Amino acid sequence: MITGLGLGITASANFTTAVAEERTAITLTNVGTQFTTGSYFGSHSAEFDRTQSDYLVLEGNDESVDFSGDFTIEAFVFPTNTSTNNKLFDLRGIHSNHTGGGDGTVALGSTLLIDNNSGSFRCFIDGGDRASLTSGEFTINTWSHVAVQRQSGTINAWIDGVRAVDRSSANDDYTTVFSKNMPIGMGASSSGLAQQYGGRFDEIRISTVARYTNGSSITVPTSAFENDSDTYCLFHLNNVFTDDIS
Repeated sequence: MITGLGLGITASANFTTAVAEERTAITLTNVGTQFTTGSYFGSHSAEFDRTQSDYLVLEGNDESVDFSGDFTIEAFVFPTNTSTNNKLFDLRGIHSNHTGGGDGTVALGSTLLIDNNSGSFRCFIDGGDRASLTSGEFTINTWSHVAVQRQSGTINAWIDGVRAVDRSSANDDYTTVFSKNMPIGMGASSSGLAQQYGGRFDEIRISTVARYTNGSSITVPTSAFENDSDTYCLFHLNNVFTDDIS
């Protein structure tokens, strides 16, 4: 597990280097989430207190962005409790009972769902939890790096650099998840105001490439993420909920 707060910034060998280019900023809608100065990188992180009005919604992009191939979803998380079903990323769409409404949800078998279940990492793919690790991946009041990616049709997920998922399926096409009307929920269940996450988020990044090489382990990033031509969205959460397109 990662124990440092505000660690020094050094170079990482695991990033795909690409020149940043202009892209459309993605909207991150905040519902009740506050900032705290306890962060992994930078000055702040987003803090969730497990209330029913405390979550983030990542809106879809107007532009045509193809996620039928490779992609990476990652963030640093700091759980402050290990109760069951703490939702981290819920890609089922947003139910209409959420603040601001939503365009409905899709079946669990059609998308990804990533959560912390009593300290265990779970990653639902094709309707079932595909994580091979069984307990103790998350520790209260400790930062962890979570990364889920697809590379050449195979989905891998890592917690603090240790692989938890190795899954191949021809049915995993998530193009619609990232379209305009299929937003992503963070910090609570997308299908209802329940199963809230308690803790912090820092450095949320979604990429249109596989940032790592699929395998049993990866090197945990040692510096804040940077925007580049393969970035779909990047939120440093340094006291603002804006996408870094610089």
